[in-house]
Amino acid sequence: MPKQIKVKHLDPRELKNAKLSIAALGGAFLFGGTFTALLSVLGKESADGSPLAVAVSCSFVIYLILLLIHCIHGFVTFEKLDHYGVLMTSVLTAFSAFTAILNVQFAAALFFTALGMEDSAKSVIGGKGFDEFMQTQRTSWILMICGVAAAMIAGLIGIVKLGKNVGKR
Repeated sequence: MPKQIKVKHLDPRELKNAKLSIAALGGAFLFGGTFTALLSVLGKESADGSPLAVAVSCSFVIYLILLLIHCIHGFVTFEKLDHYGVLMTSVLTAFSAFTAILNVQFAAALFFTALGMEDSAKSVIGGKGFDEFMQTQRTSWILMICGVAAAMIAGLIGIVKLGKNVGKR
């Protein structure tokens, strides 16, 4: 009779962390998709991008909240389990959350501009014109792209963890 190999199952906290990283991946896709759609509309003269700008702002908030939830849960799980895989995905989402926080000003200005509240948008961006403000956002946007990529990597790691765990149950 062959010997049975004991299979180590994921701890429930680690399993929840993997699911949260996949949720953050979904938030990254949602934000990235709406932002890409907005950029494609902005180049056209006749298109009204206001509804899409509100969608980008809302998806940005969802993305940031999912990142913060995963990051905090991951650090708490690491403290209890001392599992470095959880720590790595949490560091990736912490970086992503940091880059998103750097762009909160842009998201708020975009939201207020889309709603026609130009004075509120100007107060958010410090009294500059929106075009001038957009010129200063290049570094923040590059970091945002890197942060979205890091969130996607963390989500893919979560998918791999769940995929390995499904075969063990």
